[in-house]
Amino acid sequence: MPFVAPRTPGKSLVLTAMRLVSGAIFFWVKVGLADEPENVRVQGDAPAKPKATSSVAQDPREITDIGDWLEREPGVHVRRLGGDDGFSTLSIRGSNGNQVAVYLAGIPLTSGADPTLDLSTLPLFGSTRARIDRTFSKATLGPSTLGGTLDLDPTSRTDERAWIGVGSFGTARMRAQEEASTQRFDVRMAVSASRSDGDFSYYDDRRRSFRDRENAGHAKMSAYAQTALKDDTGTRLRTHTLVQIRKQELPGAGSVPTPFESFESTRVVQGLELLLSRTKTNEVTVRSWGRHESTRVVGGYDLFSPYRRETNARSLALGSSLGSHAQLGPLDIDSRMEGELQGFVAGLYRGAEPPPQTTRSRIGPSTDMELRLHRTFQLALSARADYFSDASPNDTRGEIIPTLHGGAEWKDGPVSVLARGGYVTRAPSLVERFGNAGAFVGNPNLDTERALAADLGVRTHLSKGRFRFEGEATLFAISARDLITFVPLGAEGRIRATNLGDARMVGAELGTRGNYGPFSLRATYTLMDTRNYARCDVRTTGCSAPKLPGRPAHDLSLDAVVDVSPFMLRYGFDFLSGMQADEAGAVLVPARALSSVGGSVRLGRIRFAGEIRNLTDVRTASYQGAFGAVQKAIGDAYDYPLPGRSFLLTASLFEHEK
Repeated sequence: MPFVAPRTPGKSLVLTAMRLVSGAIFFWVKVGLADEPENVRVQGDAPAKPKATSSVAQDPREITDIGDWLEREPGVHVRRLGGDDGFSTLSIRGSNGNQVAVYLAGIPLTSGADPTLDLSTLPLFGSTRARIDRTFSKATLGPSTLGGTLDLDPTSRTDERAWIGVGSFGTARMRAQEEASTQRFDVRMAVSASRSDGDFSYYDDRRRSFRDRENAGHAKMSAYAQTALKDDTGTRLRTHTLVQIRKQELPGAGSVPTPFESFESTRVVQGLELLLSRTKTNEVTVRSWGRHESTRVVGGYDLFSPYRRETNARSLALGSSLGSHAQLGPLDIDSRMEGELQGFVAGLYRGAEPPPQTTRSRIGPSTDMELRLHRTFQLALSARADYFSDASPNDTRGEIIPTLHGGAEWKDGPVSVLARGGYVTRAPSLVERFGNAGAFVGNPNLDTERALAADLGVRTHLSKGRFRFEGEATLFAISARDLITFVPLGAEGRIRATNLGDARMVGAELGTRGNYGPFSLRATYTLMDTRNYARCDVRTTGCSAPKLPGRPAHDLSLDAVVDVSPFMLRYGFDFLSGMQADEAGAVLVPARALSSVGGSVRLGRIRFAGEIRNLTDVRTASYQGAFGAVQKAIGDAYDYPLPGRSFLLTASLFEHEK
C-alpha cells in the first residue's frame, strides 16, 4: 500500500470544518448516532467464483441503510416493519431472515441464540463492500444456511471523506472515514450516525383516517477501525474493531400502537488475523474473534405495578480458526479448522420469567477447491462438517451437520455459463431448541433444516465505443425439508418450535446494467414461486399448498440516469406483487408500485444531492375483505405501515476533485 502524503493545511481545514458540521447535525438531536453506507460494492454469486456485479459508489440513489440497497439486488427481498432504519430482515431466494448468515470481515454477526438479524443494526460506512452469496457460499466462511450469506467488508478504499444528510420525519445522518499508510503500517477508521423521529403519516383503517406513527424514532452510532502491520512478505497482522450503540423505539402494529416500548442494544466486535507463513504456493493464517452484545427492552406498565416491564440480556461469542491456502498447479485449495463458543445470559427480567442460560459450541473442518481444467472451463467444490453441541440447565444436544456443494463455469469471450448444486443445512437456534421461559416453548429434539438446491446462470458483458452492457440471468430451485415453525400450544397463547414439513422455491433472477454516453440504465427482476407444504400436513390429502408468506412473486427495480457533468438526474421505479401476508394464503398483499426521483451537482470536491422517495405519495392499498375491498396502509407485513412521500438532502466531501 503506497505512502499517503499529509494534506496541506488548507485541505485539512476544509475537511475538519465539514466534519464539525456533521457532528453538529448529530448533536443537534436528542440522541443519535448510527451507520450509513455509500460506496458499497456488492458481489453476486457465481457457481464457481464470486464476481463483482455492482458498486454503490456509482449508485445514483442516496443509500440510507443496508436494506435500502440490498432490496434492489436479484433474488433478494427486504421485509420492513416501518421506515428507514426500522426493523427489517433479509430474505434470499424465499428464505426466512433466520436462514441468512451475516459476517463482518469474516467475523460472524448472527447469534446462535436468535439468528434473525435486524438489517438496520448492521454497520455500513462509505468504505463498505458487501458480498451476497445466494444459497451457496464458501465453506471456509462459516456454517451453512438455507438462504445464503451477507459478508460485509468495511476496508475498501474510497474517495469519499465525509457525508451529511437531513430529511423528512426529523432525519439527520452523517458518516466520515479516514485512512493513513506508511511502508509498515496501515490504519483505517470510519464513524457513522443517524437519528429520526419516524413520525410519518399512515392510514388507520379502524379510525378510517390518517394518523402519525408514534414511538417510532431511532438513534444509533457505529465506529470501526482496522489496523494492518506489514513486512517484506506483505500484511503480517490485521485487526478489526467495531463498536455500536443503538436505541430503537417500538411502535407496534398500525392498529394497535405500543407507545411505551423501546429497545436498546450495544455490540462490540474484535477480530485478529495473523499470517504465520507464506511461500509462492502456500500460506497459513490464524484468525480469532470475539463478539459481545447486550440488549434491553423496556415496555409498558403492568396492572397494579408502579414499574415498567423490562428485560435485558447479554450474549458472548469467542472463535478461532487455523487456515491454509495452497496452489498446486491448476488446483487452488482453501482449508480451515474452526471452532466457536457462544453463551446467552439473561439479566433483569421485570414482569417476565427469565429464559434459561444456554451455550452453543461448534468445531469442524471446511475446504473450498477450484480446479482450472482449461482456460475456458473450471470446477469448484465446497465441503464442511460442523459438530454442534447445545446445552441448557436441563438439556444437552449434539450432532454433526454436513454441507456439500459444487459448481462449474464455462467462459468463452464475453459469455459465461455457470451451474451449481448441492446440499445445504441450518442448525436450530437456541431459542427454538430451549425456548425463552415465556411465549416460546423449546424443543430439544428438533431436527436440522436441510435443502437440496441448484441453479443455472448466464453472464455476459459487451463493450463497443461509448456503449457498455452487463447482464445476468439465473434459474434456481430449492427443495427444503424439516422446516422449523412455531405452532400454537393450547389456549395459553404459547408456541412451540416444531419440524412441520417441506417447502419449495423456484424462480428466475435477471440483472442488467448498461450505458451509452451520458445515459445509463440499471434493472433487476426476480420471478419466484414458493410452496409451503407444511400447511398440507394438517389438511386432507391432495391439498393445494399455499405460498410462503412475505415472499413476492414479482419484484422489479429500475433506475434511469442522465449524467452530464457536473449534473446528474435519476428516475427510479420499484414494483412488487404476488405476496401473501399469512401462512394460509387467505390475505393477499396488493401490488405496490413506487417511484422516486433524484439529482446531484458536483463542484470540485463537494457534491450536493437531493432525492424524493415515493413520489406519488402512495400510502394506502385495497385489501380483499369478507364483505368487499378494505383500505389499509401499504406495508411488507400486515398492519405494519410504510411511509409515504419523503425527501433527503445530502452533501459529500471527496478526497480528490472529479
